[in-house]
Amino acid sequence: MRKSVIVLFTIFLAAGLFIAGWQLGHREKIEMAYYAVPMMDERLAHALNKAVMLHLMDSGHYAEVRTMLKAQFNMDVMEVMGLEKNWDASKRETACNLCARMIDYRNEYPSNYISDPALGQVWLDNQVDSYLKKMATSK
Repeated sequence: MRKSVIVLFTIFLAAGLFIAGWQLGHREKIEMAYYAVPMMDERLAHALNKAVMLHLMDSGHYAEVRTMLKAQFNMDVMEVMGLEKNWDASKRETACNLCARMIDYRNEYPSNYISDPALGQVWLDNQVDSYLKKMATSK
């Protein structure tokens, strides 16, 4: 009788562990799928964006490509600005060096960074410019 109780307990324990492992594995698979699909969508969107820019360049529409790249640049800098509070000293130093390099690039061709007031991006351009200058001088 005692052996049958031990065998039954062992069978139930094994079944419980199998079910728990199955559930955890299935949940992890679902979470991976939630992460993988947006990542793939994001990569496809970036690829399409680059394809559009290449098409515009092939068509000779360089001003449109410059406008698209400038908008992406501004949004990337604004995103970095939002993440700044979680940086350690090494990330801050790297960011300061990169911002100084970006300021140097902007100073070489300043007319390329003047926005068209009709597009309504003057405020955004001013925010990006002041952030880059602040970071470049704080190193």
